[in-house]
Amino acid sequence: MLFSESGASALVRKHKRVRMGKLIGKQMPKFSSLLWSLALPAIFFLPLPVRSDDAVSNGRTTFQTKCVMCHTSLKGAGHSTGPNLFGLVGRNIGTANGFNYSEAMEERKNEVWNPERLDKFITQPQKFIPRTAMMFVGISDPAQRSQLLEFLGSLKNSE
Repeated sequence: MLFSESGASALVRKHKRVRMGKLIGKQMPKFSSLLWSLALPAIFFLPLPVRSDDAVSNGRTTFQTKCVMCHTSLKGAGHSTGPNLFGLVGRNIGTANGFNYSEAMEERKNEVWNPERLDKFITQPQKFIPRTAMMFVGISDPAQRSQLLEFLGSLKNSE
C-alpha cells in the first residue's frame, strides 16, 4: 500500500475542497465552465472525415442520381449523350475517342481534367466552360462534389 490509512484520509480531505467551479483550490473563471458545458456536447456532432471507400461509394450514388442520364462510366462502354467518363481524371479536356465535343470543349483540349478543374466544372459547367453543350446546372454541395470526384478518380485502369 502506498499510503497509510491516515495519509489517504488526509489526501481525500485536501481534495474534498475541489468542487464544481474550483480547480485544485483555485476558483475557475466562470466563462470557462460555460465554455466547457457548450463545447463538450458539440464535439459529438462534429463531422468525421469520410474514408475514401465511403467517399467513392457516396460518389457512385451521386453519379447514379445526377450523371448517369447522360454519361456512362464503364471501361470500354460506348458514349451516351455525354462522353464515357471512365479514365476522365488525368485525360485532356474534350479528347475521349469517338465523342463529338462542342467547340468550347475542343478549345480547351490542351488542358487536363484534374480534380481542381473538375470541381470548378461540376460546380457550374456553363460558368467554367461557357458555350459548353452540357446542360447541367451543377452541384453546389462541396461534400457531394468531393465524393463524386473520388468516384471519378477511381475510374481508371489498375496498375
